[in-house]
Amino acid sequence: MTHWLLRILNVVALAGFAAAVWFAGPLIRYADARPLGPVWLRAAIVGVVVAAAALFYTVRFWQRRTAHKALEAAIVRNDADNDDSQVLEARMSEAIAALKRSSGKRNFLYEIPWYIVIGPPGAGKTTALVNSGLNFPLAGSGTAQPVAGIGGTRSCDWWFTDEAVLIDTAGRYTTQDSDQSRDKKNWLAFLSLLKKYRARQPINGVILAVSLADLMSFDDRQLDAHVAEIRSRLRETYETLRIQFPVYLLFTKADLVSGFMDYFGGFDEARRRKVWGATFQTTDRNKNMAGEAPAEFDALAGRLADEMADRLQEEQDPVARISIFGFPAQFGALRGRVTG
Repeated sequence: MTHWLLRILNVVALAGFAAAVWFAGPLIRYADARPLGPVWLRAAIVGVVVAAAALFYTVRFWQRRTAHKALEAAIVRNDADNDDSQVLEARMSEAIAALKRSSGKRNFLYEIPWYIVIGPPGAGKTTALVNSGLNFPLAGSGTAQPVAGIGGTRSCDWWFTDEAVLIDTAGRYTTQDSDQSRDKKNWLAFLSLLKKYRARQPINGVILAVSLADLMSFDDRQLDAHVAEIRSRLRETYETLRIQFPVYLLFTKADLVSGFMDYFGGFDEARRRKVWGATFQTTDRNKNMAGEAPAEFDALAGRLADEMADRLQEEQDPVARISIFGFPAQFGALRGRVTG
């Protein structure tokens, strides 16, 4: 049940109570008396209940606003500090408080899954979240934005959706190339906080964002170093949290592959929401499924070829048709970089 649906139900319940008091109150009899018969008494009861509800939601609003301002002040105070641990803990405390307020349940920490989003700087993690089509019920402005998300992803931003909690981490935590000792310390501190606050299951999975633009531009040495850093972060995540977790590899900036926009740009929303990817299914969690990647990549390329005739027929622009026709070949050229 979403946060907005709960609000609607609360309003409906309040209106139902007021209607019951106003219309059914005069029908209630006690001995020969009708205690709710006087109009002024019914109006007073309804007024008190409505005022109490309004006061309750006003207090909650101001508490949330005050907490956000306090968090922003904490971040500003620590901007020049080499240690992000205070900012990380402040954001985690604020995020957990917001989650508790929105849920109202005792098991709010485990009601919906938590995923951490990692990837190098500029991989497009935040852009992918903003354009994911997910509903962010705590976004006060009505647009997709993280809780306590100010000044970019300095350490981590918390995104609350109806389906999950997504923690967008700073790109330097993945690459650790700006100040290795500091970045590693803060990355491990972040993982320790997850284990501290959500001990039973710190995370439900990792979303790893990798830019196709990087894959296309890196030479072999750069690519090997890139992969080694990512593997190190995943290994550190496992060693710190001591749990098994799935990894969801998200390739970003696909629109930079020639023909991508023309091929998929004409899709309606329903077609765009369809999954274009692969899931490696196995009952043995210790089995390395990397060997299955080439076959799954070929299956995706096959889907492009199968839909080629329909896409060419749908497209009226001759220039776009040429781009669409060439896209499967452009995609296929990435096979070695994506699956190697």
